[in-house]
Amino acid sequence: MKCKGQSMLETLIVLPLFLLMLAAAVQGLWILLAQQMLQAASLHVVRQASLTGGDSLAMLQVLESRMRPLPGSRLHIPDIKRLHPSDRLIREQGDRVVSEGRVFYQLSSDFAGARLASLHETEREAWLRARIFKVGITWCQSLLVPMMAQTLQPFLRSSTSPAQQYCNLQSSGREPMLAIQVTAATQMIAPLEIAGAITD
Repeated sequence: MKCKGQSMLETLIVLPLFLLMLAAAVQGLWILLAQQMLQAASLHVVRQASLTGGDSLAMLQVLESRMRPLPGSRLHIPDIKRLHPSDRLIREQGDRVVSEGRVFYQLSSDFAGARLASLHETEREAWLRARIFKVGITWCQSLLVPMMAQTLQPFLRSSTSPAQQYCNLQSSGREPMLAIQVTAATQMIAPLEIAGAITD
């Protein structure tokens, strides 16, 4: 009788720990799959951005279509930011264009050979570097595995990471979401424009 009670007590202690470890393994694999899919999708997103001059709607459409097969994804707005070139770099390396009373700066990548030939040797590297288009993507992955969502929610809510705080806003009233971040870069193909001042 004593052995039966002892085995029952051991089962009551070990079984929840085993289930928690199993849930953690499943959630970990799910997050790893999401991260790998996001890394692959980011290459398509940055390619689309280089073709469309950084069109944010086109980037969102590509990201959504590439991440759609991921199981357990919930509707949210991923955060896509242009990390390079900065607005300051576009103003320095780009051309100032005035069209119909509108001023904008355009960073072009056409006629690269002629442009490089006209630049001083020290300016060539800066010109080439300015034409690398780099994006950063924050994807909010829902935590749907029982026990893990409840276990991780307090840690995610108290996180000071800007990316996690963004996902906390996306998940309000729903299951917690974990921020997954990736970056990708490629050479610019289409010109990139930023707004300038309005002229009279």
